[in-house]
Amino acid sequence: MNLFLATLSILPFMTQNTPAASAFTAKELPYAYDALAPQISEETLRFHHDKHYAGYVAKLNELVAGSPYAGRPLEEIVAAADGPIYNNAAQMWNHEFYFDQFSPAPQQRPEGALLAAIERKFGSVEEFERQMDKASVGLFGSGWTWLVADKTGELSILSTPNAGNPLREGFTPLLCVDVWEHAYYIDFRNRRADAVAALWDRIDWRVVGQRYDEACNCPGNERPAFWAGLSFFLVRSAARRGPGTWCSWRWTPCRVVRWPCGRCRPSRRRARSTRSSRPGG
Repeated sequence: MNLFLATLSILPFMTQNTPAASAFTAKELPYAYDALAPQISEETLRFHHDKHYAGYVAKLNELVAGSPYAGRPLEEIVAAADGPIYNNAAQMWNHEFYFDQFSPAPQQRPEGALLAAIERKFGSVEEFERQMDKASVGLFGSGWTWLVADKTGELSILSTPNAGNPLREGFTPLLCVDVWEHAYYIDFRNRRADAVAALWDRIDWRVVGQRYDEACNCPGNERPAFWAGLSFFLVRSAARRGPGTWCSWRWTPCRVVRWPCGRCRPSRRRARSTRSSRPGG
């Protein structure tokens, strides 16, 4: 009987602790506060991470408590919410994505599938960086500039004002530049162009490349041999049957003629020539 009464006495406290267990928590930086200097100073990182980013996390927890978004994953909130809940959820997501792309010892240039995609879209890495700088400096007011991939792996540069996030527009973010003044004003004052240019020395292209590989599911990713063999069979069969059939790693129509990473899919022209070379074709 005493045990039963004791259990009843602690139930209210257990209920009160349930929302706290599902609350969002600020993510620690993956490096020391001074590790990105001089491009991003320790003072900037302490204000940016501990004040601004942590403030968005705290505000989001306050807003979602008791709402339909309580307990839902962050990306679901970003995709579905509006108003203050969306603004704080997106800013939390954006900042975590932003901080994770930097390293004190970064890979200095893209490689592999991502490099091929950049060169195909922009001509060169240098031209991509020039266009990214221009978009970042030219964004009026506060916001973000992104390198994104669409569902085929095609790259583009996207600018979003305020808390804008590419997930809302169906894109996969790969890299971003924060052009809110709190991201650079301590170090660069009003020289946004200099602040943006400095970031390239700390961008870890290894991280960006992994994001791209996951987004486009490019050939070369590690996958079970069964699926690799099945994909090869589907691609070869599609090449024989021509456009309009289903093939490739993403089960997309054969009329999409290139792998996102630049390795050739069976093209429409190739498929037609294959069919026309058959007897009676």
